[in-house]
Amino acid sequence: MMKHLRVSAACAALLLASAGQAQAERAFGLTTQNGILVFDTDNPSTSVGGGPVTGLAANETLVAIDYQPLSREVLLLGNQSNVYRIDDSASDSLFSVTQVSGPLDPAFEGISYGFDFNPALASGEFARIITDTDDNRVISGFTGEYLGGPKTDVFYATGDSNEGVDPNIAGIAYDTNIAAAPGTQQYGIDASLGVLTTVANNAGTLETVGSLGIVGSITNELGFDISGATGTAFAAIQTGPNSQLYTVDLTSGLATSQGTIGSGDLIRGLTLVPVPEPTLIALVAIAGLGLVARPRVKA
Repeated sequence: MMKHLRVSAACAALLLASAGQAQAERAFGLTTQNGILVFDTDNPSTSVGGGPVTGLAANETLVAIDYQPLSREVLLLGNQSNVYRIDDSASDSLFSVTQVSGPLDPAFEGISYGFDFNPALASGEFARIITDTDDNRVISGFTGEYLGGPKTDVFYATGDSNEGVDPNIAGIAYDTNIAAAPGTQQYGIDASLGVLTTVANNAGTLETVGSLGIVGSITNELGFDISGATGTAFAAIQTGPNSQLYTVDLTSGLATSQGTIGSGDLIRGLTLVPVPEPTLIALVAIAGLGLVARPRVKA
């Protein structure tokens, strides 16, 4: 959902239909074609929206996406070290963006990126970026600028079962994913090893949780996020021609397939975006009948 709901009978009907799936999580999948695919995690093969991202710098390729609970906005990273925010005027079929900052100096390092907001640091202002070159940085979601210099490159801890192995962290996510969380744990997915890890923020230390149990080689076209509503971890993972949606057990690492995403779209980033509360849906439904003026709300 975008932040400004256009109140109409059609919009009300759409929201009421979504309300019937109370446990579904609304997901934005960043595609390899600079687009966003919108789907419910209960039924990932059926798109409920999606379209191209517009307003990017020339020759920009988007590499990561995340929802910031504090601002209730969706931010994206580009391969030219630019940071973007989805506009208020965007719809579920056309995602216009505004450049927040960039190109950042020093430039991002690597080809694939894990990107997630830390909900417990400054109430959730800052996001971590970890790349396939082990680079570890933090940016502000408000200014898009770095918080200090580079942090310690990620590495497997002494005594870990993967000690000495060069990591390939292709996706990261924090639990307790709500604004101003009292505490949080960061997790990562190593695409080369096919394992779930914990990540010790600025220290860069990785500790293996366990194997994802996925057969086949996992590519770096991967998205990972944890729901702030349910605590469920979701990952978009590619081992064949299509991306599959998985739930990931944060205690064991085991991944369970939920089905193919879309109609064969390749997903390189994933974020969960809250759907409206039932009270809001009811209000919009009434507005669709012409009984209430247009409210402006956050998604």
